[in-house]
Amino acid sequence: TLINPGNHVKMQEGTLGFFIASDAKEVKRALFYCKACHDDITDPKRIKKCGCKKSKNSYNGYIKSIEEDQQSALSPKKKQRNGGTRNSPNSSPKIMRHDPLLIPGSEQIETMDENIKKYDSTGMFHWCLSKDIEKVLLTRSEAAMTVLSGHVVVCIFGDVNSALIGLRNFVMPLRASNFHYHELKHIVFVGSLEYLKREWETLHNFPKVSILPGTPLSRADLRAVNINLCDMCVILSANQNNIDDASLQDKECILASLNIKSMQFDDSIGVLQANSQGFTPPGMDRSSPENSPVHGLVRQTSVTTGANIPIITELVNDSNVQFLD
Repeated sequence: TLINPGNHVKMQEGTLGFFIASDAKEVKRALFYCKACHDDITDPKRIKKCGCKKSKNSYNGYIKSIEEDQQSALSPKKKQRNGGTRNSPNSSPKIMRHDPLLIPGSEQIETMDENIKKYDSTGMFHWCLSKDIEKVLLTRSEAAMTVLSGHVVVCIFGDVNSALIGLRNFVMPLRASNFHYHELKHIVFVGSLEYLKREWETLHNFPKVSILPGTPLSRADLRAVNINLCDMCVILSANQNNIDDASLQDKECILASLNIKSMQFDDSIGVLQANSQGFTPPGMDRSSPENSPVHGLVRQTSVTTGANIPIITELVNDSNVQFLD
């Protein structure tokens, strides 16, 4: 084990390294380093991905893709070990893409191919092909027409000048591979698009992530993402260090929390359940709530006030917790 090895140390091929840096771009320099192209470079910032270095390990992928049709020749034990049978054939995500009444035919809400399970190179996290941020953006109308339920709403305050807080560290535990794919909760970020664009480079390989550009203080944005049906609402701020007055550092998070708690919601789930009888697929047992197209919404019927929404609010100063009640 070597900690902060000096220039005199020659690393052998296959050495596992752990990098601690303020930015992921700094770590990528070690990944992109090529002796033929970068040997004479004195400024580390000039180390870029070169054309002569071909990726043998698909470092842009960070995956191991497991296809069930390719696993058919494997033994059942090996098939299970590789994750080929992670999802039950009877299980399905709460967001059903193929129902035109539930999702408005857009590409924002991603549904993983049932026959393919993808994980990162460590096998510890669910993974997907990198997506452009434009493909995960939701408008208010698209978000409102999407039956989001049991999801995680992340209200984030930040702008183009805010320090990055590292949303990747927030998302990673929610994408752990010990969850089945259908158990992953959809994550919807509500906040400044300029800020989220800066964070997106570290988030674009995680599945089931959407962004609603807006502000957490807008009730229209919060209603559009069905905040009353979420499993958890998390309020974060990247602007806290920009304020010198300690009593005002948590202002945005506190206002957002109080705004949500004071919201009122109609109990419209009963209407959805009644209307679902009209588009229930043939052969489906309509009397069973588990077979309902809005399964997962039933337990949320009591949420008619924001005070009943589970909220985690980030505070810099513990004394400011008094303002949350």
